Amino acid sequence: MPPAWIDILPLWLLFLLTAGLVVLSIETGRWLAIRRFRSAAKPADGPISAVIGSTLGLLAFLLAFTFGLAAARFDLRRQLLLDEVN
Repeated sequence: MPPAWIDILPLWLLFLLTAGLVVLSIETGRWLAIRRFRSAAKPADGPISAVIGSTLGLLAFLLAFTFGLAAARFDLRRQLLLDEVN
């Protein structure tokens, strides 16, 4: 099997190509965002605030569930340790 083109490239050239692609992507996104911002009159806040609210609600639920499980494990571990000591 012949080596792939990426295996032939030196590491420094691969780094420069990757960094250049990242910078190009960032600049393209920035240019598109500025162009879209100038053409739009005023963005609607209604749907975005609903999405943010539901996302924060889901995050709160996940945090409460995680802390509940961690507290239950901690209490069980403490009880087992006390039983072993006694």
